[in-house]
Amino acid sequence: MQNVIFRFLYLYEGFISILLVYKGVCGARLKYSYASIFASTVGIVICETVITLNVNIIGWAFLLPFLSILNLWYFTEDKKKWLSLYIPLYIFVIVLRTISFSVYCYIFKIDGVKTDFDSTMIGFPVVLILAILCFLNKPILDAEGYSRKQYVMLYLESLGMFLMLSFAQVFLLDGSAVARTHKEVGKALYVAVLISCFLLCLFSLYVGFLEKHARESRDKMEQQNFLMEMQQEQIETIEKSEKEMRAFKHDLIAHLNALSALVEEGNMNKVKKYCDRLIGDTSSFKKVSYTGNAAIDGVLGRLKELADEKNIQLIIKMVVPREKIVSDYDLCIILSNILKNAIEANDHGGRIEIYTWPFNNNLCIIQSNTTDRPLQYVRGELVSHKKGKGHGFGMGNVRTIVDKYNGSFDIKNEDGIVKVEVLV
Repeated sequence: MQNVIFRFLYLYEGFISILLVYKGVCGARLKYSYASIFASTVGIVICETVITLNVNIIGWAFLLPFLSILNLWYFTEDKKKWLSLYIPLYIFVIVLRTISFSVYCYIFKIDGVKTDFDSTMIGFPVVLILAILCFLNKPILDAEGYSRKQYVMLYLESLGMFLMLSFAQVFLLDGSAVARTHKEVGKALYVAVLISCFLLCLFSLYVGFLEKHARESRDKMEQQNFLMEMQQEQIETIEKSEKEMRAFKHDLIAHLNALSALVEEGNMNKVKKYCDRLIGDTSSFKKVSYTGNAAIDGVLGRLKELADEKNIQLIIKMVVPREKIVSDYDLCIILSNILKNAIEANDHGGRIEIYTWPFNNNLCIIQSNTTDRPLQYVRGELVSHKKGKGHGFGMGNVRTIVDKYNGSFDIKNEDGIVKVEVLV
């Protein structure tokens, strides 16, 4: 019974290590509560323990990587994103466990794993280190920061480490031909291989950290550029409004003289028409509040002007709560991109409607618009009709923000009406 318990603990350490390395090293977000994850992982490992009761340690090692993939279902992000890093991260855990194995053997002066208790004690330091990384909440890697070439290099490094460790364990440990004839040389080579694998792991993590840092810097620069663009548009809008106001004030005496002359004539119909026209001219001076949020209203005001210039009817009915999960910056990006796309889809007038309302702790956004051209998809992804460098990233940015808040994003064309549905 004692051996069964230690075997369960060994297998549980191996299984949970993959979950911890994804969360601690990559910053993966969990979909379920800790209690639910603990209960389900214990259930999985109990089944694994029962299956391997009559299997030796080689069978355990063969079965563990396949069952460990089940950890991907605990994360909120796209499974393909994390699957691409599964093999390198699994090799990373193997390197840590091998180092722990060597240190354990050195401290307790043993030649290898003798009991299930030894196997359990080897995995415990690895779990502890990864749990500390999760507690610090300082992810090192970012699955989206790697290019195709970097993924190839990462897999080649992982394969190299796996082959080196396999070679070291088969040919250099006690019991092998090298160890029997050249014991000291075999141990020295084993230590050298182990150090090389550890340094290679550190190098891979450092490269991943640099890629993550570069990506964050690019994102920060994009945010600053977007904010500067918003500020520039708002400044231009204010300058235009001020210019129109000055022109109106300049002509005010002339307007009053004209009204005075019409009143003297007694032609009240002309007076009414003249006053209506003046009211219409001054309506552009009013600051329209769509949501009560200054940043969002600034973006919507500029987009309303763009729609009016193209004779597009833009209907805005938005409720944005003061307390919300999504930041003003991210919400401005979403609204700006989907409305700009809708305006650009109508060259000869049209109609755009956008509605938002809070739902539980989320914000629902529904936007519909007429269009002069059909939606185009390449390999399932919506592509832009605009040509040239710098175009076609709008909806990609929206999808990135939606994924950031674990929301949903959908675009569809129904009877010539494009509908965009966002939940963040």
